[in-house]
Amino acid sequence: MDEREFIRQRLHGGNRGAVRRYASLVLARPTTLGLLKYELVNLFGGIPGALGLAIRKWLYPRLLGRTGKSPIFGRNITLRHADNIYLGDRVVLDDYCLVDARGAGEHGIRLGDGVMVHRNASIQSKVGHISIGANSSVGALSQIVSQGAIEIAENVSIAGGVGIAGGRYQVELDEEGPQVKKRFTAGPIRIGPNVRLGRGAIILDGVSIGAGAIVAPGSVVMSDVPENTVVIGCPARPLRSRGDVSREPAVAATPGNSEGGQREAQGHVTPAMEEIRSVIRRYLEETHFAEFRPGELGDDDSLFDHGILDSAGVVAMLTMLEREYGLHFDESALQPEMLSTVNGLAALTSGQLREHTGGTRQDWK
Repeated sequence: MDEREFIRQRLHGGNRGAVRRYASLVLARPTTLGLLKYELVNLFGGIPGALGLAIRKWLYPRLLGRTGKSPIFGRNITLRHADNIYLGDRVVLDDYCLVDARGAGEHGIRLGDGVMVHRNASIQSKVGHISIGANSSVGALSQIVSQGAIEIAENVSIAGGVGIAGGRYQVELDEEGPQVKKRFTAGPIRIGPNVRLGRGAIILDGVSIGAGAIVAPGSVVMSDVPENTVVIGCPARPLRSRGDVSREPAVAATPGNSEGGQREAQGHVTPAMEEIRSVIRRYLEETHFAEFRPGELGDDDSLFDHGILDSAGVVAMLTMLEREYGLHFDESALQPEMLSTVNGLAALTSGQLREHTGGTRQDWK
């Protein structure tokens, strides 16, 4: 990756004045007339309300390479090398977002129909084109930076604070010494259709993520992810597969399928208890990617031993249950043995509900 292609050289290389250097930052083909047009359009970038939306809808397409039908341009957005940016129909660029195509080459930055780029997000090409498929969304404060192409397919959900960045620095020193920053890329980043990237996830150079995959929040993806796979951690590792029709369906710990179930069979399992267990399981499946399957994880198994919960996770779980059922857990009732399993948490919640309702609701008994 030639250092001459990066913005530092464009701004500071050669003997040029400040205006010409600024023009090279914001325009693909710097001219005096082009710079005046760019500055004039941006004078109206901060106008609030419907009037501002209407003015920007009329002005910004005059800068862009292509603008489809019904675009929405938020306040104070930044467009650089805009004639190399191509928008499909119904694209939304929210307030304060950045789209910079200075290194995108002839392919440019292309946002498909219905793409939404949320507040304070940035899409920046240093080297290589960027494409985002139809009906995909880029969350607030996310950063997509190409040093090598980035290709994102349709219906991809990118949560807030995600980083997608290509390029690598040379690690080994050579005769030129550490002051020379040599960059290279292992290839484009490719994200398949229907992928979900959780909040704060990081996708690194040369990675391909298969269709339907889910990257858990805060994960760092350093290698390829197969389709329909859930990955988690740093570095991200496969947690489970989605939609594996060969696996047995998840089952609750009803009487007869676990020791806890056999114990409950001697008494009365109320519909309320079943509901609480269902709420807990659903929460763990959606937020901690727990997988309840016979022989692997049941309602009497330790959530700590299986790496599902830690102390912070328990606090979040109890907060969810308090919010769900209008409770405030009595600290004296928070016995460790009741916090480690689904059945223990359900029994704790049921007991607190009985106390809070004064024993007047038969379904909590």
